[in-house]
Amino acid sequence: MKGYNMLINHNQNMLCLDEFDILELRENADECDYLFVVSPKIETKICTKCGSCNVVNYGRYTKLVRDININEHYTALKIRGHKHLCKDCGSIFVDRFNTLDLCSKMTNRLRCKI
Repeated sequence: MKGYNMLINHNQNMLCLDEFDILELRENADECDYLFVVSPKIETKICTKCGSCNVVNYGRYTKLVRDININEHYTALKIRGHKHLCKDCGSIFVDRFNTLDLCSKMTNRLRCKI
């Protein structure tokens, strides 16, 4: 287990996205692919509709997005985020990230590179 943790710490530097914790790295040797399974370091705790802090977790979601290649390996992120419910206005919303737009299927840094 110690070796696995060291591998994850090394991979944290490999991805260079500070707002995510890497839970797992899956490699496909045949296709030279990396799939990083990540979760947000900080959850969104303010309602995006009314600005209230009276928010509770309302489930989980998974989102697959494309990222820039790492060492010529096709790279994707599988984001495991949270849904939230605002107790004041009843709005349901998901975590927001600086790395990507809300409905985007690719990171902002990949979009800039294209």
